[in-house]
Parts: sequence; structure tokens; C-alpha cells
Amino acid sequence: MRQFIAFGLFALGLVACGDPKKNDAPTLGTKTGSGNSVPKPTSPTTSSVPAQTGIVQANLSGYPADKSGEATYSISVTGAKEYKWKYGESDVSCSSPGGYTAYQSSSNPIRLDLSDNSKNAMTVKVCVVGRSDSEEQKIPTEVTWNWIPAIPGPIPDQMEMIDGDNQVKITPKTISGNWLVIRSRNSTLSARPEDGKIYNVNDALGGGTVVGVGAAAEITDSSVKNLETWNYTFFAYSPARRYSAAFIKPMTLSEPKVMFVDKNGVKPGHSTISAQNNGLFLCRVDHFVNGSAVGKQLGRTSMANNIPNSLCRFEYAGTAVSSVNFEVLVVTKGDPNKLVGWSRAALNSIPAGTIIGGYDGASEASSPQLYYCRGYNGDPNAGAQLNGTVGKFGTHLSDCRSVVISGNTPVPAGTTQNFEVLVKK
Repeated sequence: MRQFIAFGLFALGLVACGDPKKNDAPTLGTKTGSGNSVPKPTSPTTSSVPAQTGIVQANLSGYPADKSGEATYSISVTGAKEYKWKYGESDVSCSSPGGYTAYQSSSNPIRLDLSDNSKNAMTVKVCVVGRSDSEEQKIPTEVTWNWIPAIPGPIPDQMEMIDGDNQVKITPKTISGNWLVIRSRNSTLSARPEDGKIYNVNDALGGGTVVGVGAAAEITDSSVKNLETWNYTFFAYSPARRYSAAFIKPMTLSEPKVMFVDKNGVKPGHSTISAQNNGLFLCRVDHFVNGSAVGKQLGRTSMANNIPNSLCRFEYAGTAVSSVNFEVLVVTKGDPNKLVGWSRAALNSIPAGTIIGGYDGASEASSPQLYYCRGYNGDPNAGAQLNGTVGKFGTHLSDCRSVVISGNTPVPAGTTQNFEVLVKK
């Protein structure tokens, strides 16, 4: 009987000493290991935790099950009240005590950010040691996966480059995501952005200067001058700071000009001119009577701030005329008040070539000139007061003639001899 009891106790001892069930479980921590070489990517693995006498063991979830190129990760820790951790490449030793963070509550997940890592492939290893009360996990839990960050495609030619007055405005159309924009004199940068590196506006890069970085949005570059030529290089980048191939767009800044453009040819950056600041803009029509050209007649648009759908209304031979085909007067860039203004000086005292307008006849060379005019209340110190008298004047006419609206009908306005004309400054 004693031998039987001894044999039974021996058998129970074998059961008690058997291997416990292995746990394959899979804020910024501390990266350890050499970090000087890129190991050949391997299949993601989860280490087995050897037998240990304690019951505290950190269990991990939320890490990639396969290769991943994400920049940030949130890994949950269970099985322990608190934990410490570190990460590195495949050669990092989890059993080595160096490199671990301080203990932190397991209610806070591990937050791993690889966005500043410059490598294009690496095997990431995360090591975790759990602790509950005074009992510490004896064998660290470790997980690995292959990190291969994706490289975004190049920025498409979907941005609007607006030639401003001593500035360039860049507006994305259908571009989304992040971009890095560099201005340079040379058409090609001498260096491309470094993967994993964060750049800021005004940083030097490849012989150029960073003028925009972050989510694609409107950029105004005011460090340029009219008549200069610059090149703008665009890179898309991923959350892991992987930079795309370059897309380059040259830009030559023009001088501001006063000119006529077709009603459908008004571009971003153009400023149309209103005689009364009421959104009705100065326009010009190639007018014909019975098939014969009778000049470029001057008037104003019929609709406020809706040039393409407007009419150009003008006076001709005492009649109110409207045309759907017309040009509008614009300043190509900058503040119109710097280039044009209204003058009450006698016409013979205004410098030649500064009056803006059209002509009243078959050809410009042989016909009287027409000028934009606007009437005022007769007080030389007062501003223009008469909205209805924005129209045309010429030395062959005795007064400023325009069109007004009576009800819904355009009619010739009462003429005025108190007026001023539009001139270039």
C-alpha cells in the first residue's frame, strides 16, 4: 500500500511540473539594437514564452499579423496591471534589461510611431514585460512583423498656379493627402527629400526653399518678384514620411497690365474694373450696323459679378444697345487702383496713350477715339455720384453718354457734361 501511495504522489508531481500553456500573444517606446543594417524581411512571428513559475504575463493585441507599412500602431496590453516595453529591429534582445521604458498602466496602449524611420524595410520587434503588484513577468513577451512602408505616387498636374503681383498663389484642385513644395531657381533639385525626415517652411533642400508642407492646401509664396522665373517642385508623402517622385512646374511672373479680354477669358488673379464699385464692369463690343463695322463701343455689364452670363449695354446713335459678345477691361494682377484711375483734367492735358477706350467708326486708325466716362454731381471735390452715367465720351461728342435701366428696359441716359475719364496711371 505504501508503494502504491508513493507511486501516485510521484505521478501527481509529474503533472504539476508539466509545461504551462505557451502564450503567443503577440507613449512611444525606446528603440534598441544596432539599427545600422536592414535585415531581409521575414515572415511575421510571435515568440513562444518558455515555462516560468510566475503567473504574470503580458498579452499583446493590435499589432500587424503580416507585413505592414503603416506609420503608427496602437498595441493593447492585457494580463498584467502595468508594463514596460521597448522596440527595435530583429536583433534587439528582449532579455537584456537595457532600453525599456518605465512601467506604465496597462490601460494605456503601446503607441509606436515609425514615421521618422528612414529605412525602406525592417523587421520590427516589440518586447514587453508585465507586472502585477510586486510580481514581475520573468520571460518578456515579444512580437515581430515586417515593416515595408508604401511610397506614394507623384503629385498629379492638378494645381492652379496664379501669377500674382510679386507673389505666386498655388491652389490644389483634385489633390488630396500631404505634399511638400520647394521653390528653386534650377529646374531640378540637387537632392530629394530624405525618407523619414520632417521638413518645415523655409528649410533649405536641394538648392531650393520649402514653401509648403502638410495637407495639400492653398499656398501663397510672397518671396518672389515680378519678371522672375522660378521652379516649383512637388512631392507627395505618406504618414511614414516616404516621399514620391518629383513633379516640377515652372513659373515666370509677368508685369501687371491693363487689357481687354473676352468675357469668358477672365482668369484667376485678373481684376475687372467697376466704375461705381457696384459689380457692373466696364465692357467693350465690336458693333455692327447692317453688317458694317462701326467701331468698338464702350459700356458696362448688365449683371453684377456674373460676367459670362451678362450682356454689355452701351449707347449708340441715341439708342440703348445690348450685346452678348463682348470684352471686359481687366488688370491682369495686383491692385487695379495702382494702374488705373479716373481723371477730371481737360483731355488735352492728359498724356497721350493713357486714356483707355475704343473708337467710333470703321477702323481705329481713321475713327474718333472713345473714352470711358462717368458723370458726377458737378462738385469738383465730390466723388462720382450718378450711377446711370457710366459710358463713353469722345472729342466728337458733346457729353458723356451711357445706358440706364427704366423698369426692365435699357434706355439711353440723360447726358452730362460733368464727367471724368478713365486713364492709365
